[in-house]
Amino acid sequence: MDQMVQIMSDIHIVDAVAAEKAQGGMNEENLTKQYMVQIFKNRGVTAEKFLSSFRFYENHPALFDKIYGEALEEMSRREAKLSKE
Repeated sequence: MDQMVQIMSDIHIVDAVAAEKAQGGMNEENLTKQYMVQIFKNRGVTAEKFLSSFRFYENHPALFDKIYGEALEEMSRREAKLSKE
């Protein structure tokens, strides 16, 4: 679950970055795909393993809600850390 929280946090951040860069004319879909490859590489998982885990959590809503809540908390911690730097 901890790794899924980290990956979900990463995904939300790169989605926002890709959307921001798309406003400058870059292709959001391509950027997102590139970022996702890097996330999986950095976290030591394959896209298939992530999707399998994601589907598991989708089918267990209480666990999915817990992961999503923790991912939101993780993003807040990251934001607070960046604000201090």
